[in-house]
Amino acid sequence: MMNEEDQFKGLASWLSERLETWKDHRDQNYQKKWDEYYRLWRGIWAESDKLRDSESSRLINPALQQAVESTVAELEEATFGRDKWFDIRDDILDENPEDVVYLRKVLQEDLERDGAKAAICEVFLNGAIYGTGIAKVCLEEKTERVIVETQVEGTLDGTTERRVVEVKRMAVPLEAVSPKEFIIDPAALSIDSALGVAQEVIKPRYHVVKGIEAGTYRDVPLGA
Repeated sequence: MMNEEDQFKGLASWLSERLETWKDHRDQNYQKKWDEYYRLWRGIWAESDKLRDSESSRLINPALQQAVESTVAELEEATFGRDKWFDIRDDILDENPEDVVYLRKVLQEDLERDGAKAAICEVFLNGAIYGTGIAKVCLEEKTERVIVETQVEGTLDGTTERRVVEVKRMAVPLEAVSPKEFIIDPAALSIDSALGVAQEVIKPRYHVVKGIEAGTYRDVPLGA
C-alpha cells in the first residue's frame, strides 16, 4: 500500500512528464514569434530588422504600438463604457425579475472591488500583442476592516459607539495570465477538451514560505 508521500511523488512524476512535453511544444512553435511581437510592440530594435547591410538607421515606426493601444482602448470602451458592463439572464419562469437585478449589482460591486477591470484590460492587451488572452479565476479569503455602530453596554438611552471590526469574506478575483506562462495540451482545441492546463510562474521565496505556513503548499524543504 502506497503512503501519502509516494502518492505525491507519483502525481508529481505524472504531471512533470506531460507538462514538460507540452511546454516544449509551446516554446518550439510560439516562443520566438511571441518574443518578436513583444519587441516590435515595445519598439526595441534588433539586427534582424535591417533590410540591407548598409542600413544604419535604428528608427522604430510607432504605428504598430499605436494600433495595439488603439485596439485595446476600443475594447475597454466597448466593455466598460457603460455603468452596466455585463448582464445576467433571468429564469423565464421566475416571476420576480428584481432578484437578478440585485445579484448583478452585487456581483459587479464585488468584481470592481477585487480589481476585475484591471485584469480584463491586461487580458485585452495580451490578446492584442500575442493573439491570445487568458484569465485565471482565483479564490482567496480576505480580511476587511469595517466600521460598525453598537450600543454602549450599561446605557438605557440608546447611546451608541463606533468601532472597527474585522470581517472575513471569500473573494474571487481575476488574474491575467501571459501566454508565455500558460501550458496546455497541444492536441486540445479548448480548455474544456484539454487533458489539463497549467501556469508556470516564478514565485519569490517568501511567498512560498508564507504559503507553507498558511497550509496552501506542502511543508517540504525548499533548498538553498
